[in-house]
Amino acid sequence: MSSAPLHVRLIGGVSLGATGLLGLGCNLLLLFIFVTNFNSIRRTAFIVVAWQMIIGDLMVILTQLTIAVPVTFAGHTIFRQEIIEASLSTLDTLGFLCNMYFAFTLILNRFTIFCTPRINEILFGRVSVYVSVGCVWTILISRVIFVFGSKCWKTFSPEGFFFTTTCQNNTNSFALYLHMSTKYESYVIPAAMFVLYVIVLLRIHVGVKFKLAIKQMSIRKRNIERKLLIQSILMCGALQLETIAFSFFKKLGLEGNAYFYVNFFQNACIILNSSVHPIVLFIFNSDVRSGLFGLVKSSASVQPFSGMHTSSQRPYTFSRYRRESNFS
Repeated sequence: MSSAPLHVRLIGGVSLGATGLLGLGCNLLLLFIFVTNFNSIRRTAFIVVAWQMIIGDLMVILTQLTIAVPVTFAGHTIFRQEIIEASLSTLDTLGFLCNMYFAFTLILNRFTIFCTPRINEILFGRVSVYVSVGCVWTILISRVIFVFGSKCWKTFSPEGFFFTTTCQNNTNSFALYLHMSTKYESYVIPAAMFVLYVIVLLRIHVGVKFKLAIKQMSIRKRNIERKLLIQSILMCGALQLETIAFSFFKKLGLEGNAYFYVNFFQNACIILNSSVHPIVLFIFNSDVRSGLFGLVKSSASVQPFSGMHTSSQRPYTFSRYRRESNFS
């Protein structure tokens, strides 16, 4: 049973629930746009990798809404069997690893484009990008299943309002190592991403030469990749800020209600990090933005239904939105 007062739990539950629903809505809207505009959205390596991060976002947000929010309101665990909660919480682990490793994959894609084009063709070609993505998913899913099967179970603490993992005494030593390594990966991988950022930005500053026959196309291609780099930095930077925030809050040593509020804020940071990716795509990606405008325009074009039509009236129709190809 939680020692947090009722008003503290209500504030935490409402804030996390509202933040979670907002993040869920953004991701589902993006998913709907992708499905309805499947043929028009260009499936570049950037888009393919970014969609893997959207899947990770949904895993993290759904875990918050189905476990963290109800337990926060109740002040105690709502599951009769620990294995049920641990199974659902596994999605949070998989979603976090998915976002972290695909964020690294995303900036690696930008790095290879500007610095090692031949490696980029091998890892992120039209077909090879799906092989690369499949390999990452295979490694992550196998890792999570192995750790869970070794009885390292994650649950949500009603005392402190945070997710915690407990490994039993007979846990496989390698599974224990994988679990412990997640902490260090959350520092090392964002640091490696930052280094790649710096290298790519310096490379752009010095100058990028694309082997294209027409010089104007070279400039156009460079502008495209620069814009995608900005999107990558924003999407990956949110993960780095989350890691920095967690490291900072651990050192505060707060007590009382302040301790609970800080943990609520950390959970909100997790949800917000999982909401950044669709927002960035809505704002910066022309294909996704065109799909959003098309959805809004189609909704606005619906006329009120009437059983009778005069010669001056037109039956309601859905207008078709044609996306003009652009490279922003």
